[in-house]
Amino acid sequence: LYECIAGVNPFAGDSYHAVVANVLEREPPPLDGIGEALQRVLDRALAKKPEARFADAAEMLTALRAATGRGPLVSSAAFTVDAAASAGAAPTLPP
Repeated sequence: LYECIAGVNPFAGDSYHAVVANVLEREPPPLDGIGEALQRVLDRALAKKPEARFADAAEMLTALRAATGRGPLVSSAAFTVDAAASAGAAPTLPP
């Protein structure tokens, strides 16, 4: 998400090892002009401690939509997962 917004990798390095070290040791620089709410979403998504990150994509989507002033995209109840879906088939939408 950071790279999509900024156009640059926040942890770029000259080698694979440098990138890994940057991910583990550095905080990504804050972005100018995106607003505090969206910056908080980015910070939480890139938090070093797993327990500080979003629990799942749905939680992150909710935070992103709130940060950008948009309402819910779709209710989580709109999708169902059945035995076929868990076996690899596509999830189904209710009628």
